[in-house]
Amino acid sequence: MRPFCEGGNGKSLKAMIQGHETLKAELSDLRTAYNTNLRALAQQQIDWDTERSCLQEDNEQKIKALIEAKKHAEGTATKLRGEKEAMQVRMEGMGNKNNALKDELQVLKQQHDANLEELNNVQESLTTVRSFLVPLRALDETGRVTIHDGFADLFQSAMDLCQSALYHDVSDKNMAGSSFQSHALPLPASNSPAAKQMRVVAGLAACGKALDRHLFRDSFLTQSHELDEKLHLLATTDRLHHAYVRAALAKVLPAAQTQGQNRGAELAINEVMTAIGRWARDERALRSGLENICNKALKCWALAWQV
Repeated sequence: MRPFCEGGNGKSLKAMIQGHETLKAELSDLRTAYNTNLRALAQQQIDWDTERSCLQEDNEQKIKALIEAKKHAEGTATKLRGEKEAMQVRMEGMGNKNNALKDELQVLKQQHDANLEELNNVQESLTTVRSFLVPLRALDETGRVTIHDGFADLFQSAMDLCQSALYHDVSDKNMAGSSFQSHALPLPASNSPAAKQMRVVAGLAACGKALDRHLFRDSFLTQSHELDEKLHLLATTDRLHHAYVRAALAKVLPAAQTQGQNRGAELAINEVMTAIGRWARDERALRSGLENICNKALKCWALAWQV
């Protein structure tokens, strides 16, 4: 074997054996590397599969989310289109309503202008009518007190005048006259205190009757009392109409009204003088006092008449 081994064939065989061992070692290394690479490849495949699964699942979730988002967007778009259409319809309706309101406003403006013109005409007419009337006022507490105090002062003045003019002794001649018997009040033919006071009362009665007949009138345009009677009848049926008629009459012929008042005062004085003048202590003083009474009566009546 030794010669074989030392020979060329032996060396070749030895070299082949060594090469075989080397190849086996290399093969073993290759197998080890292959297994290592195979395991690495398998792990990598597993990792890839895992990553692919994750990516696929993530993509599926994203796709689902996109689909849901698309559906939601489509629903929102549909809703918005519906709202837009409804809003357009509403805007068209509002536009029509706005046009109708404009037309109505124009009509109202025309009516307002017409009413304003009519009001101006009425105000002008009312101003004209008021120029024919004496202003009347409502009777408030102040006016009531003023009128009451005025008539109370008038009564007291008449009382004082009759007291000073009539509370005295009357001659038998005057007591025997027909005036005592024909007077409305029963006057005793004596000069007792009671009889004197009765003459004072009779004087007051005559004064009151004369003032009522000749000065406390609704109008002084006529001397007769026919107009007063008609106005009194109107006052009992329509007080407001009566007030306006009085207010109108008071503006008519003011000079004639003043003359009527003066004439009424003269008639009242003459009537009182005829009734009680012969009993007076001083007929001139009585007439002068009656003139003052008539002036006061006219002032009081003017206050009461304007209510």
